[in-house]
Amino acid sequence: MNCKIIREEYMDRYLDKELTFEEIKELKAHLEGCPQCQKAFSTYKTFIQMQKARISFAPSVHGKQKLVKKIRQKKLLPYQLVGSVAVAFLCFFGMTAFIESRIINQRFEKILSTSIHSISPTSDASMTISGTPRKDRTHTTPQEYVDPERILYIVNDGD
Repeated sequence: MNCKIIREEYMDRYLDKELTFEEIKELKAHLEGCPQCQKAFSTYKTFIQMQKARISFAPSVHGKQKLVKKIRQKKLLPYQLVGSVAVAFLCFFGMTAFIESRIINQRFEKILSTSIHSISPTSDASMTISGTPRKDRTHTTPQEYVDPERILYIVNDGD
């Protein structure tokens, strides 16, 4: 058999297990009688086996688990960061609103307590915005409007 045909056609097909029984017999007979083809076949077979081993490398189970864990941690980090910042903002604004509402309530209670003592129910004189009695209107009842900064007295004329 021709060495060129053996090297080009039979070697690949033999390693891929695509030769028929008769072709395998012919290949083995030729390799027993031709040391050059035998050496070439041995070298080629070793090369192909190394390539297959390199391609078919599979990481260990522990390696896979470690890799998956790292990937998940990298995916979760932005979400954890965003969540933490959102919680911090909510806590900050919640505490600010709580403290502000307590301050406003304290001011409101202080204003109400001082305004209740300053208005006498038996007084028939109505008050102006400045808080001084008006002498020209004697038969009006004051209505109280409470502003967190100051108290305004609005006078109804009874009309």
